[in-house]
Amino acid sequence: EWQELETEKIRQEMAKEIEETENYLRQTFGYAAKYFRFPAGEYNESALELIQSLGYMSVFWSVAYDDWDVNNVRGKDYAVSKVTERLHDGAVILLHSVSKDNADALGEIIDKARQQGYEFRSLEQYRNN
Repeated sequence: EWQELETEKIRQEMAKEIEETENYLRQTFGYAAKYFRFPAGEYNESALELIQSLGYMSVFWSVAYDDWDVNNVRGKDYAVSKVTERLHDGAVILLHSVSKDNADALGEIIDKARQQGYEFRSLEQYRNN
């Protein structure tokens, strides 16, 4: 029974944090989020259910690399290689905006993906397809 109580406490904390973030987005930027990405991709059935009950669609990526560490800059070519070698049909690419490598490489990543026949879609377009 204590595990059920602990799980419910965690769910309530998650819901509160998500609600606070949603309120910030609305107040600061004037929009609401439709999608939710689990930090580090870590989730469980309870968390998935909570996210859905709050009205979000969970989004998972299939192409990513360790680009979040701002102290581990490896250059544009590294970023281009890491992303383009992992492309596949239906890929959802996760690139962290804190990465200088990603900022420098993004144009080339897009060009190379298009040269390979891929196209880019918004999550809304992806979801409705």
